Amino acid sequence: MFKTIRDNFQNSICLDRIKYVIFIGLILVLCFINACGYNKDKPDEKKKFATLEQIEFGNIEYNPDTDIDNSYRYLNDYCASSEGCYFFKMNLNLKDILTFVDNHGKNIVPVCSKADCLHDSKDCDAVFDEFVLGIGWYDGSIYTILAEQTYDEGRFAFFLYKISDNGSSREKVFELYLSDPDPVAPFFYIHRGYIYYTVVSGERTLLYKRSLKGDAPELVYEVNGISSDLINIKGYGDGVLFACMQEDTHYKIIYYSIKNDSLYELVSKTGFSYAISEDSIAYIDGSSMYKMSLSDFNKAVIAENLNESLEIMSDGKKIYVDNLSMVNSGKNKTRKIDIYSFEGKLEDSITLDDVYAEFEVGNGDYILIEFSDRSIKTLDKSQIGTGNHDMKVIYSE
Repeated sequence: MFKTIRDNFQNSICLDRIKYVIFIGLILVLCFINACGYNKDKPDEKKKFATLEQIEFGNIEYNPDTDIDNSYRYLNDYCASSEGCYFFKMNLNLKDILTFVDNHGKNIVPVCSKADCLHDSKDCDAVFDEFVLGIGWYDGSIYTILAEQTYDEGRFAFFLYKISDNGSSREKVFELYLSDPDPVAPFFYIHRGYIYYTVVSGERTLLYKRSLKGDAPELVYEVNGISSDLINIKGYGDGVLFACMQEDTHYKIIYYSIKNDSLYELVSKTGFSYAISEDSIAYIDGSSMYKMSLSDFNKAVIAENLNESLEIMSDGKKIYVDNLSMVNSGKNKTRKIDIYSFEGKLEDSITLDDVYAEFEVGNGDYILIEFSDRSIKTLDKSQIGTGNHDMKVIYSE
């Protein structure tokens, strides 16, 4: 998602956060992949489904240097290393500033190696003039997609870039694709040496994977239909989970295993959002929240009287249920995040006066909250369940 979109979204109740984004006032459609990713005239070979008895997760131990951090929202605005969190923060000049916050939520700094830099011009390591599309972390480096306009019928070329952890170097890894007119780059995630990215071509929504070494892209999955969707990619073991919907009102959760190059349907009916821990996933079906074991695939109801459009996040320890979509639709007036254990116990609730604040759970000691006035606050997770929500301001303009 374009970082410049977030402010528009936070101040507009009409924006559908799930499917659409806005860039400079234009509502855009996801673009198709060209010869280096998607070829209309040569359909890709589809991955095959297998039974759950055949599933192979590989090594499920989380490694912050190689794995997707599942604690952040599906919009891919934040990523984590073993030391802290990286994200792009827009300054008053509408430039994206690559920013770092340590794991304790105490220090926030631009990712710049230059001494005495004011971080307000393109000479700064942290300042990006290009259209910045998401962020990822892998093996000691930051990754992002930069969009370069070709001035050919409004087409954009999208390139994967690798950035050093102190901002001193930027390396173009490869071109992902050249867009159709009026494009938006796909969501992307990097997990264990592969970039996974979604694409829409006409009524087709596709998920591709490509090795960071530059091998040819492979189609993982696709859905067809004007109301189809494929979203919320999370890493687990040597593969990824994702939610998809095809011409109906419910999503499925599917796992793709690199170990045997196969697909597995884990959940047949849910909302677009789900949370994942070391050994289970939590999701909402109807008005109930379920927990499903990833070892024997048994499921149980752990909470009731919920809404399927709620967004679920997790740091692997607790489940955070956000009613942002309900606020967007006008069904709720107050922004609230309920916090559950993975056993379904409601442990706390956080209310935000700023209904469009960006609430990010993260896997560190704190929750990161970015407000509409561009201020950033942290909430220490040790306060959960105490009734005390003492937020600390770590950045303001």
